[in-house]
Amino acid sequence: MAIKVGDEFPEVQLKYVPYDAAAPNACKGPQLLDTKKAFSGKKVVLIGVPGAFSPTCSVQHIPPYVAKADELKAKG
Repeated sequence: MAIKVGDEFPEVQLKYVPYDAAAPNACKGPQLLDTKKAFSGKKVVLIGVPGAFSPTCSVQHIPPYVAKADELKAKG
């Protein structure tokens, strides 16, 4: 399935790991996310990484997105 800018995000269930700024190194385990409920009427940035929970992913891939989270949210 291809998704392009401006498309409505499809109704699927994804898994995510909640981020807690008070405990940035704590992993609470994957949670289910209902995209219809979470994304309806909103702009969405979906980030996928090839080695989730690996040292490289945790140290190099994800931190830049976490650092820019407020900037991304400010865009709507």
